[in-house]
Amino acid sequence: MFDSLNDFDREASDIPRRPHKRPSYPHLWAFMCASPGANIGEKYERMLSDIAAFKNLFATQCSKDFAVVPAFPFTFFGAKIKLPDDSVFTLDAGQVNTKDPLSVENVKKLYDYVKKWDENRDRDPNTNNIPPSSIIIMYVSGDYIENDGFTTGYAFGNELPYLIFLTNKASSDTFAHEVGHVLNYSNKNGPKDDPDPASPPDKPSHNKNEGNLMYKEAGHTITQAQCAQFSESKIILRSHL
Repeated sequence: MFDSLNDFDREASDIPRRPHKRPSYPHLWAFMCASPGANIGEKYERMLSDIAAFKNLFATQCSKDFAVVPAFPFTFFGAKIKLPDDSVFTLDAGQVNTKDPLSVENVKKLYDYVKKWDENRDRDPNTNNIPPSSIIIMYVSGDYIENDGFTTGYAFGNELPYLIFLTNKASSDTFAHEVGHVLNYSNKNGPKDDPDPASPPDKPSHNKNEGNLMYKEAGHTITQAQCAQFSESKIILRSHL
């Protein structure tokens, strides 16, 4: 069921193309992968638990079937990815630093690289049995983004596929929180802030209420306004082919 990609610079065209079956209910088509040192469990328990918790959260809070569906068997990389310009990106939480211009540039290079994994797929999922990935979710080694002792997840991107980093400290709530950011980034009417945004200096993409999924420290409550806005994402696949 699982593939291993441990080569240092495996070409995008070599990524396995044996997709899982898509469900009939709305879903996000995710490419899920991990680097050495990422704590995912001996039998991938953490990845599977995050997927199950996300589906249960939306079933209970938004009263609808909605899921993150792994497009392919879980994929595993070497600790370093060699990018087309011969630079090297180390798949570790400490290398993702939004306050460091060089780190931001490297994340952009990685994003441009991973987008090529979908380059041979039609952008319209209704004409393609293997639709474009909605999100690439990378479980990486290390505990905190930016080594700040706080940030355990990070969502990035402005088009398919969006990119999420999850550290070893990221919970299932963090998994859902970062997917929530992607759903708001990809709103059909343009990027959206949270319907009940936090006040400065916190980001308006976060909710102001502690315990909410989109609070700066992810909780597990979703309001009906958030449910409605999440459902407006243009990257949700809504029918089984």
